[in-house]
Amino acid sequence: MPPSETFILVVHARSARLDGEALVKAIRSRARDLHLTVQAPYDPEAIRKALTETGAPRAFLLIAGPADIDAQIRALAEAHPGVCLVAVEPRADRIRLEVPQLGLDGLVSLLRSMPATSLGGKGMAERIAHVAIALAEGNQENQADTRDGIITDWLDATLRLHIARSRVADDEKLPGLTLSAATADRLLAQRRGRSAEIAPDLLLDMHAQAEARLTKSLDAEEEEVTRLTRLARRIRLDSIEVKALLLCLAPELDPTYQRVYGLLNDDLSRRSATLGLVASVLGEPATMRHRLATLGGLARWRLVEPHHDAALAADHTLRVDAAIAAWLIEDRPLAAADPRFSGWLHAGSWGGSELVDGWPETERLAGLLGDAAPGFIVLGGSTPAADEWCAIAEAAAQRQDRELLRVVPPSSTPSGSADPSEAAARIARAARLLDLVPAIVPDGHGADPGTAIALLEGLARQPGFAESGPVLLLADPGPFAAALAPGRYIVLARAPTAMPARVDMLRNAASRHGVGLAKAGAERLAAVFPLASAAISNAAELATALAAAEDANTRAEEPHLARALRSIAMPRLPQFARPIEPAFSLKQIKLPEEQSAQLREIVEQCRHAGTVLDRWGFGAQLPYGRGVAALFSGPSGTGKTMAAQAIARALGTELFQVDLARVVSKYIGETEKNLDVVFDEAERAGVVLLCDEADALFGKRGEVRDAHDRYANLETAYLLQRLEAFAGLAVLTSNLRQNIDSAFLRRLRFVVEFPRPDAAAREYIWHQCLHGAPRSDDVNELAIRVLARRLELTGGNIRQITLRAAFAAAAEGKGDKAAITLDHLVEAARAELVKLGMPGVETALAALSRAA
Repeated sequence: MPPSETFILVVHARSARLDGEALVKAIRSRARDLHLTVQAPYDPEAIRKALTETGAPRAFLLIAGPADIDAQIRALAEAHPGVCLVAVEPRADRIRLEVPQLGLDGLVSLLRSMPATSLGGKGMAERIAHVAIALAEGNQENQADTRDGIITDWLDATLRLHIARSRVADDEKLPGLTLSAATADRLLAQRRGRSAEIAPDLLLDMHAQAEARLTKSLDAEEEEVTRLTRLARRIRLDSIEVKALLLCLAPELDPTYQRVYGLLNDDLSRRSATLGLVASVLGEPATMRHRLATLGGLARWRLVEPHHDAALAADHTLRVDAAIAAWLIEDRPLAAADPRFSGWLHAGSWGGSELVDGWPETERLAGLLGDAAPGFIVLGGSTPAADEWCAIAEAAAQRQDRELLRVVPPSSTPSGSADPSEAAARIARAARLLDLVPAIVPDGHGADPGTAIALLEGLARQPGFAESGPVLLLADPGPFAAALAPGRYIVLARAPTAMPARVDMLRNAASRHGVGLAKAGAERLAAVFPLASAAISNAAELATALAAAEDANTRAEEPHLARALRSIAMPRLPQFARPIEPAFSLKQIKLPEEQSAQLREIVEQCRHAGTVLDRWGFGAQLPYGRGVAALFSGPSGTGKTMAAQAIARALGTELFQVDLARVVSKYIGETEKNLDVVFDEAERAGVVLLCDEADALFGKRGEVRDAHDRYANLETAYLLQRLEAFAGLAVLTSNLRQNIDSAFLRRLRFVVEFPRPDAAAREYIWHQCLHGAPRSDDVNELAIRVLARRLELTGGNIRQITLRAAFAAAAEGKGDKAAITLDHLVEAARAELVKLGMPGVETALAALSRAA
């Protein structure tokens, strides 16, 4: 505080609880730059003289005395609104504060910051000294709040002056009417603990000073002094509109104003401002009403409800928009305060911006956001990697020290929700007030863009749109071109994220979250998981949590990151496909050398897809069909599903089997939508997609005889297109290859025929199925060889026989002595052959027993 300002202490009485000299000494020892004027005992004239001579904008009055002196000092404070009054009652162990400039929040913060000393004797003096110094120095941060004394002082002074001017004589009052404008005046006075009786000249002086303080606050050099100042400047409200807004806001600030308005409206049930009341309070009613009839900027920016374009009636109730009131009073997020837009506006970031900060697209977009050029910036175009624009937009806004306002207009507006024109006004308002960059993301792939188009048209019609800065649209510009208007938008397109960039993002995210990841591991994961930066960043954080779940001291490594990437990439896939843990390896699959070589080739093509397609440029020759699709055909039980598991295990990924019961729907178009989710998420997660009994989905198209045939053919045609565009590994299995539509064969990179196993293969399968199981002496190499030669079964049948024999042995045996005997195998084989309807069962089994 400058030395020229005076800090006035008034000590009326000395008591055991309050030592005036000790108080003065304590303040001087802690704030030597303050000029102290001590008045003891209390002398009103001396105080007025001191205030006049020093011209101090702020004074601190300490009173200890009877109630009449309290009343006198309050009257003095009303005449000098810049005075902060602190009354100390010697018989009460408390300090009563009345601080017009500090505000409730500032006062609470101030009290919390005071030292926890005792209230008696010298302790009270020290505590009061702390309060005094804080008040004298001024707390500008707290004074910046819109709930401070600047607004409430102006409201009190303005309303009291209005009441004084409109007060009627006693003989003009209606008989028996006990409540009047005088009651409202007393309520306003009591709200601040002031005297209801105040001279007219002091009332005019108090109003003039309150007006001056409000004007000074609105004209402050720093734009961010108060939220009210920001509102007035960014929305360009004139002084009358600001005052009208404050009068409408008053009932939200203090319930006392609600009672006052009820009295002034001559209707205690009408506790809000009306157009007629606001016009009367602000000046000549006819003039003010003409200016406020359509509410001007208050209506255009939806600051006051209702906001009709037509003239309002004088008794129309006016209320401040709920979102604006919550922002001004509670500093709640402006965009999220209106429940009607809970599905439209989203707080928080998309994430991943730190991974794209140095990209050329980020630099260019940051430059556009910093320019004064108005209009829309369309991000994405027809790029399939449009999701990456989210992180780029976030990073570009951060470069300009701005934030994004994420807007997701629904495909349709349900009854009761806000319409697009209302949403546009509030989005533009929030963007102006908080310096936000609206980023509009239409809801859903292929959804009706009608709501988004109406929103864009509404934004383009907003007043001052050309000065509000760019609006981002993350979508294909085609459907929105008419709404954007020629010359009002720029389209930025980008190619899909290349493999080296994905590798760099993975390594960067892993480094930021402490995940151990070598370059080779990053290349493997980047080839399997073509995810956007936000998903990669989230996966790195999830990987650390997965590692900590195993052991608090375990560092996350590549397997943890792979699990996290897979989990994030497929949130909906488990709804339509069943995960299968790969239990077999390629070595366990017994096939002829040609088929085994095909399985190994499938694995190698998946592993080296990044090298061949991206680094060597072969991907340019495949505008679609970058994935691997294979058909495994053959009799049941020949190992088709086992081979799919072995391939998934070799690739270090999971296998998901399509659940036809969940995918296929009786509703037209639902099956295609479900399959689209399956293919999309399997591609992002890098899992192997298995479609067992594929002829159920990929069957031949037939002649169209009715509507059912037509839509069945449509499903097949869709699958043809979607399978060709699939960039992952899809394995189709079928027992009846001839039932698969021939058009699928061109789109299949591999067709592997699984033959029935020969004798040597069957012997290998018998050994594999009995490996590790307790066997009696008669189940030897010779017996197994005979079983393999005599029983021409598939691997699936052999597994069923050994499993049945094992259960029979366990049921007959006793504890550790239980073992599988040849009789168990023969009996199990008899049951399996009967189930298969194979002829000559008894003959084959008799020969088998003799041979064994």
